[in-house]
Amino acid sequence: MAELPTTEEMERVILDIFKEFNVRSGEILLLQNFLSAIANTKYRTEDFERGMDSLIEKGHVTKKDNRFFLTDSGFQEM
Repeated sequence: MAELPTTEEMERVILDIFKEFNVRSGEILLLQNFLSAIANTKYRTEDFERGMDSLIEKGHVTKKDNRFFLTDSGFQEM
């Protein structure tokens, strides 16, 4: 039986996407960047949302519309 990815796993996936795009603290990625990155993986949009919500709660990412800003603490977590 397939297992759902944990929130922590999705946080790591999202931070790795920031890293792939060479994003630094204060810089952004668009929602489309993330959705394209997970499109051909085992992850679903719902998994991404859960992980991103957790990163926002922790202060690692901030969001405005469809733009996601990496914070200093998020950069340190990468």
